[in-house]
Amino acid sequence: MDKIDLKIIHELKVNALKTNTEIAQKLNLARNTIKHRVEKLKEKGIISGFKLFYHPSTLNYQSFKLLISMKTLDQNDERKFFSYTKGNPNIIFAHKNLSKWNYEFEIECENFKQLQEVIIDLRINFKGLILDYEIFPVLYDYKIDLFPMSSILFNKIK
Repeated sequence: MDKIDLKIIHELKVNALKTNTEIAQKLNLARNTIKHRVEKLKEKGIISGFKLFYHPSTLNYQSFKLLISMKTLDQNDERKFFSYTKGNPNIIFAHKNLSKWNYEFEIECENFKQLQEVIIDLRINFKGLILDYEIFPVLYDYKIDLFPMSSILFNKIK
């Protein structure tokens, strides 16, 4: 990646809806240059997609963090576990951690009853594997930055 690629990434990070024309105007480059470079960044896997972010409360949902401590899972059990989480529409993020809490999930539910159903279902499907869990509401996301290095690198080239 060169300075132009970093500037393009920075512009898309600030607003992924910016058109190639808008980015080109801001960077004093041709629209086709931006288009070609974005395509190359996708081919290299540097840009793997664009995500929509919203606040769950706008859709009458509440967001929760669920921290789980589990017995050591073999690869097959862990694959089943993450396959289960991918199939559950209420679980929107799943992370594997190196801490007391082996797994961290962000869950969005309409109400506490639905949250309880998600937790009960997890406990039934992975009976005997879950040692402990903790859950708490997420009031607001203040920062979401899926490519923090772009800001660090961008500031070096300004």
